[in-house]
Amino acid sequence: MNLQEAAAKLGLKSADGLRRQAINGVLRAEKIGAGRHGVWLVHVDEVERYRREHLGQRTGFHDPKHPRYGEQGPGRGRPKRKNAPDAPESPQRRGEQQ
Repeated sequence: MNLQEAAAKLGLKSADGLRRQAINGVLRAEKIGAGRHGVWLVHVDEVERYRREHLGQRTGFHDPKHPRYGEQGPGRGRPKRKNAPDAPESPQRRGEQQ
């Protein structure tokens, strides 16, 4: 079955989460085709295993059961700023009088 059918069977609104789980290796699925037009296929038994072991649980890389345990997750922080060149001091700052 494809991921849309699996999502419907699991009661999910979208297959996006299942696709992400397949990419991360939590859900064993196979992608047929390349790029955006590929189709993810998953076996019915694997959908049931996913339901028992993972559905409704909030696990992550910190969980020893996670297939990518110990790896660092994707960072979402801002890129570090490079040091800006020092601006010359203005002779008069706000609130200060000469």
